[in-house]
Formats: sequence, C-alpha cells, structure tokens
Amino acid sequence: MDKTLRGNKHVCSNCNTKFFDFNKEKIVCPRCNTEVTTKKENIIISDKIATKESSKKIDSEISLEEDVGFDDDLENVIGDEIESGEDEIAKD
Repeated sequence: MDKTLRGNKHVCSNCNTKFFDFNKEKIVCPRCNTEVTTKKENIIISDKIATKESSKKIDSEISLEEDVGFDDDLENVIGDEIESGEDEIAKD
C-alpha cells in the first residue's frame, strides 16, 4: 500500500491506539469508535483570538523620552578602584 493512501497517523485519546485515517474527513478510532479531533481546529481558534487581541488600539501617546539618570562619572569610579587595588598589591 502506498504511504500517501494511508493518510496521517493518529493516536486515540481514549484508548491510545495508533491508527491511520486513510485521508477521511471524519477520523474515528477503529478500536473504541471515538471521534478524534485534530490539533488544526485548535490552532485555527487560537489564531482568531490572537488576531482579535492584536487588532486592539494601542496607546501611541506614551512618552519614550524619560530621563533615566545614568552615572556619567563611571570612568572616574573605575579609575579610582584600579589605583587603590594597585596600592594594596604594592604594600604586600
């Protein structure tokens, strides 16, 4: 049998039986006759929710020019620490 005729492989959520769907639209477990739902349906639903959330209006009036207050004297602090470290090494 050609692999394309088998369709997709599925696992029943009820009895854990592995089976092929033979490219049928309605997928039913051959052992327990449970209808198997595919993940494609779940993805489509979640995509619709994501597009609705992304389409909400975003507040574009946010001020991005806040003064963060960086320490401009950082070079002086690092230089002082290096000099004091050299003095301690020389004393030993």
